[in-house]
Amino acid sequence: MPLQYASKNDPEDHSEDNRFTPVSGVLAEAIGDLDKDGKDEKVVALNVVVPGQPNAVRPLLIFKQDEYDNWFLWQTREGGILGSDQGGLLGDPFESLEISRGTIVIKHFGGSAQKWNYTHRFRFNGTEWPLIGTTIKYGIPGCYEIFDFNLANGKAIYKEIKRNCWSDEEIQPTQTQSLSIKLDKKPTLNNFSPGSNTLKIDQLDKTIYY
Repeated sequence: MPLQYASKNDPEDHSEDNRFTPVSGVLAEAIGDLDKDGKDEKVVALNVVVPGQPNAVRPLLIFKQDEYDNWFLWQTREGGILGSDQGGLLGDPFESLEISRGTIVIKHFGGSAQKWNYTHRFRFNGTEWPLIGTTIKYGIPGCYEIFDFNLANGKAIYKEIKRNCWSDEEIQPTQTQSLSIKLDKKPTLNNFSPGSNTLKIDQLDKTIYY
């Protein structure tokens, strides 16, 4: 059954939201306070089948509560969640949707022999949802790299872990580097595609995909 929701101006008017139907189902939802008003918001990720397209559209619908504690549609964003065929051999990469410490947290997992985990955190700034933090893990079990980047303060930590890369390699100590990175402009939730954003880090001589 399609998810039903009301607009703020007319609780019975769904006409402006017809582009989100037909709906295959609700992919995930989370509840928590996102704008520090003392009342919970609700974020719903939909899986919308679009005829002729290989991937379903996965918009995020963000709801607030009125004075009677009824949910009404507050904002929509089309971004932040990968398509069902973008996880490589592991299939659908979507893992979870959460609200934590006032942020929308979206997690993905995918790959084949080389696996990757993406965690992205978005916080409302009064008008938009900029990315404020990301954690990336990629490699094989026992031999992988972790990149944790706080976009809010520009601090990042890079770890290279080599416990059991190949059978003939010796265990090496974990390499950890603290970095300071400045971005001219932070990505926002709308149209954000996990793993398609690049960050060239001269100190590491690496390009990080987040």
